[in-house]
Amino acid sequence: MDRLHFMNSIGLIYCKRSLDEAATIIDWHGPENDLEQAIGCSFWELLTVRDRLWYKEQLRQAIKRSESRLELYFQATVAQEKQLWMQEQLLISQKEGYIQSILIPLDKKPKGAELFEGSRELLIQHNHYEVQTINPRFEEVMGWSQEEVVGQDLRELLVSRQQADLLNYLWRRLQKEESAEAFELELQKKNGEWGYFCLKAEAQYIYLLDKSKEKNCSLALEEVQQRYNTFSVATEEGIVIHEEGMVLEMNSRAREISGIDEDEISGLPISALVHEDSVPQILTFLRENKQNADIERQAIVKTRHKKSGQLMYVSVRGSQIKLDQKSYRYVIIRDITKEHLSEQMLKASEQRYKRLSDATKELILIHENGIIREVNRAFCEFTGFRESELIGAETFDLMITFNFQNKQFSRREIRQFYQSDREIIGRSLMTKKDGSKFMVDFEERIMYNKEQKLRYVIIRDITQAEEAKQALEESRNKYKNLADASFEGVMILEKSVIREVNRAFCSMLGYEEKEVIGKNIQLLFNDKEQLPMLQQQAQKQAIFRKDVVLQHKNKQLFPAQLHHRKLDDSNLCYLLIRDMSESLENQRLLQESTEKYKRLSNASREAVIIYKDGQIQEVNHAACSLFGWSEQELTGQNIRKIAQLGGRSLQAALEQSDTVKLDRTLLYRSDGSSFMAEVWESGTQGVLRPGLRYLIIRDISDRIRYEQRIEELYYDLSESNEQLRCILDLSRLAAHEFANLEELIEKALKLIPPSWQFPELCQAQIQLGNKKWQTDGFPEESIYQLSASIPLKNGEKGILRLAYKENQLKNQGADPFLKTELQLIEAVAAQIAFLIEKKQSEEETVAAILATEDRERARIAKELHDSLGQLLMAISLNLEGLKKDRGKLAERNQQKLDKALQFLQDAITEGRNISHNLMPKAINDYGYVLAVQSMLEGYQKLEHIEFIFYDNLQNKRLPQKVELALFRITQEAITNILKHAQAQQVSIQLMHYPDVIMLIIEDDGKGFDAQEKLGKQQFGLNSMRNRSNSISGTLTIESRPQQGTVIMVEIPL
Repeated sequence: MDRLHFMNSIGLIYCKRSLDEAATIIDWHGPENDLEQAIGCSFWELLTVRDRLWYKEQLRQAIKRSESRLELYFQATVAQEKQLWMQEQLLISQKEGYIQSILIPLDKKPKGAELFEGSRELLIQHNHYEVQTINPRFEEVMGWSQEEVVGQDLRELLVSRQQADLLNYLWRRLQKEESAEAFELELQKKNGEWGYFCLKAEAQYIYLLDKSKEKNCSLALEEVQQRYNTFSVATEEGIVIHEEGMVLEMNSRAREISGIDEDEISGLPISALVHEDSVPQILTFLRENKQNADIERQAIVKTRHKKSGQLMYVSVRGSQIKLDQKSYRYVIIRDITKEHLSEQMLKASEQRYKRLSDATKELILIHENGIIREVNRAFCEFTGFRESELIGAETFDLMITFNFQNKQFSRREIRQFYQSDREIIGRSLMTKKDGSKFMVDFEERIMYNKEQKLRYVIIRDITQAEEAKQALEESRNKYKNLADASFEGVMILEKSVIREVNRAFCSMLGYEEKEVIGKNIQLLFNDKEQLPMLQQQAQKQAIFRKDVVLQHKNKQLFPAQLHHRKLDDSNLCYLLIRDMSESLENQRLLQESTEKYKRLSNASREAVIIYKDGQIQEVNHAACSLFGWSEQELTGQNIRKIAQLGGRSLQAALEQSDTVKLDRTLLYRSDGSSFMAEVWESGTQGVLRPGLRYLIIRDISDRIRYEQRIEELYYDLSESNEQLRCILDLSRLAAHEFANLEELIEKALKLIPPSWQFPELCQAQIQLGNKKWQTDGFPEESIYQLSASIPLKNGEKGILRLAYKENQLKNQGADPFLKTELQLIEAVAAQIAFLIEKKQSEEETVAAILATEDRERARIAKELHDSLGQLLMAISLNLEGLKKDRGKLAERNQQKLDKALQFLQDAITEGRNISHNLMPKAINDYGYVLAVQSMLEGYQKLEHIEFIFYDNLQNKRLPQKVELALFRITQEAITNILKHAQAQQVSIQLMHYPDVIMLIIEDDGKGFDAQEKLGKQQFGLNSMRNRSNSISGTLTIESRPQQGTVIMVEIPL
């Protein structure tokens, strides 16, 4: 204790805490300040949220290495959320289960922590590849937080494009190889982006220097240099960089223009690049450019190619640039020799053009943006204007309309065309000097004269040709209108070339008229063999008809019929095309309709017989089933074969042509048995199948019996509305759902007494076999009883009894039962029989489904155990065989082998568990008791819950169906308890009594509102109820919030 006082006096703190996850403080001695912690509190409250995960990882690693001493630095949280750096020296006592430590408050952050957190490098501390901590710089750059990476494998955290080199480097550093120097690589960040880093590993630290910016700058610089080199090589202009008139650098184009090799550039003056006549001009150019470098100057000089000696003209312009605080001047030269020669040739060409344009008879006009600059002699003679009158005038003064591209354009739109580079071919109405008008075709071309854009217009007079064309067009339109009025495609051919088509042809094949005129007819055929066959037949026959397959413009094929006719004394032939798609589609739809009618007819419960002229054409399945003949035996027979089975009334009906209906007719089957039927006989409507008649026969024997029975009951029960209400209320029970048969019968018993003469005195009882249900106080020995048998189809005997107590009927007469009540009890018994059979059928269906489910579970469990289990065991044996050579494998591969064996063993265990859960073997081999005990053994590891099981079977077995149903109910109940109940104790009791078997499952959990849960569709509760009903049991669930739950299953014997 003196030692503790001494430590407190110098500011040290002694702490003793538990070694478990809670880290509860057992003892704490230290000066009274903000760091004082109460005994019983968690040590983790002293640490910041960031340091807790790191601290736990350091402690886990020390325990894993069996180290008993450890020194750590961390930030402690004190009052008012202030933080203080602490140095802790720990003594770990694993056997005793506690840790003793000395805490030393520090005035400032430890140097190592300061360097670790403040470093611009990305730092990772690890222990044999397991990450222990990272610095803030790593979080900032890579995007991962401390909590996300601590405990991860370093080799999985660092993902690189050079992953193999990275893993090799880390392994070499772990082996402490001196040759493993730092290297540069790309690493993937959390957001998926890639960064460029320099990585170095030292002891337990990984250092990453972010070089992404340097790398990006280097790549950008290389890209700029590459662009400059590409531009200087690809440009058509020469670039000369010089300093004080001395050449420093020339691109390839400049060397090509001047004829100088690359090795001749050094020390060469710019004046040496030009002709001697242009030296003064180039020197003046350079001097002016030096005096004012901001102005870009341009000059044209002569030069002579150094190698060929050819005289050339070049354009020169110069400026300056600054690179690295230094100015460089450059000169750009462009070879304009061809342009210079072109100007000279243009002048000569203009003179020749003037002479030629005056000699031609076509009208020629040259204008600039609509202002006439020149006309030829023919234009002046035709329009009557002098040349001086036209020069400077606007084209709009002569050309009244402008039509081109099948559209008339306004003056504003034409001016926009003049501003563009589009050439125009069109038609216009022009006027002469005397006011007369004439139609012309014009063609405008663009020409340049000394960089001046002019439009060259050639004009042709088409007035007479247009009038003749108009007359021809009128005649053609008359014929065209007749052809377009046809609904069938019309095509005129000349030696297999399409000359004309009508509108229906274009609509049918998807082409526009201009797309097919002049094209070969092969365009319409996908099959190349069809056209030669058509041509051969055309040579033999002038008129014929042929079915073909044509191809639409969109490549779809369709059937068509061609009508061919050759025109007399001509190479032309006339083809009429008829689309057969709709006709074939109608045939297909008719076939589908026939098949649909056949399916509907066969699905009908009424017998349908179709006949024509006395011969049976078709019958459906119901007709064959009703009369006992097959479809082959009836088809083709005379309708009298059916008529003879119905007597004279049916024979007379079949001889009439009108629609006949026979309401109730006695018919006979082929085996001689009779039945009552309704018969309809009539003819079909429409024109598709004239003369057909149909005979429809419906078996109404059951309906007549029901009607007779209902009429009898209705007549007998008409005296009492209450009696009718009893039947109605009982019939309505069929629409409700009941948990089991007992609940249904109890509900029915409540509805019966109110319908009798003395409802307040009447008691009812229903007996099925040896089991009875009755209202309270039913007098077994009373002489006033009325009974009726309950007709059940399964052979089970049932009795409905109604009784009055003798002492209650002293003043009511001798017989308390009315005559109508004798029929009522029969009707009630029949209705109860219907309800019981319906409920039993539902229970049998559920039982069949459950049995099928159990069989399928057993099959799947067997497949898992026999097939998958054996396959996994074979793989395990093969991998176990590799353990002999384990020493030959690398350490990493040894770990992978161990993990593979562990995973495989887990898979085998999981497969066995799944197989056991699907169909536990113990339930078939040893019964319910041992199966439940085996299942409960698997839950013993749950410390927070206790299972108690008790039975009185004394090693006796129950029927297998009962055992399996009870086991599934127990399994579902325990699953629900584990999921929802939060119970501490669960009791399971199976009790066998002489008249009943009871299963009681009780827990002390939080419970629930049983009425609310049972009112909803709960899958688990419904499953247990169905299991109980399948073995004729009753399931009861009692539960309230915070009062536990009791599940009880009663199975009568």
